[in-house]
Amino acid sequence: VFNEFEKRGKKIIYSLDYIRDQPEALTRAVTALHDTPAILAWYVADEQPPDQRPEMMNRKALINRLDPKHPTFAVYNQANAMPQYGGTCDIYGFDLYPIRKGTTDILSYDLSYRQVAEALGSSGGMLLWAVPQWLNWSAGTTPGQRQFSRWPTEHETLTMALVSALHGARGFIFYSYFDMLLEPGDYKKKWPEICRVAESLNELAP
Repeated sequence: VFNEFEKRGKKIIYSLDYIRDQPEALTRAVTALHDTPAILAWYVADEQPPDQRPEMMNRKALINRLDPKHPTFAVYNQANAMPQYGGTCDIYGFDLYPIRKGTTDILSYDLSYRQVAEALGSSGGMLLWAVPQWLNWSAGTTPGQRQFSRWPTEHETLTMALVSALHGARGFIFYSYFDMLLEPGDYKKKWPEICRVAESLNELAP
């Protein structure tokens, strides 16, 4: 897999979240893979609560010592708690998924990212990557459940990305690829849409 990614010029954010509380396993994984050209970053925490900050700081320190060339990346989902996450990773991700059937709450998205940006700025200007919604909450579920959710439109997802960029986000991880595979026909329709969103962002890059 790593060789195929390298051959195609792609990079991997490799998840260590599944062994996050196992220092020996973390050491083995990072030691084995840190020289792999396809590695972009290490994913070290997924929406962990702020009271686990000491463990997250220890994990970051261990991985930084084993591999100083690749950053650690974590995603959090509590805007008001972001000041408490200082020192837990090198790149901070924030996910908020405001699109449901009958609801497009971009205002709360804007307010949350503003809060996140202020928290990261007050903590030393920490780097922010956005995790915009690219999922249908009810994909793969029953017809009764699907009536309460829908996919974001291409325009809505681009709007979320641009809002987060205005608040300082410099990377974009659209969540998620596999959600496009859960319902027949979704991939054929949604993959070109998210590619156009990415192309639009790339055109705005400095």
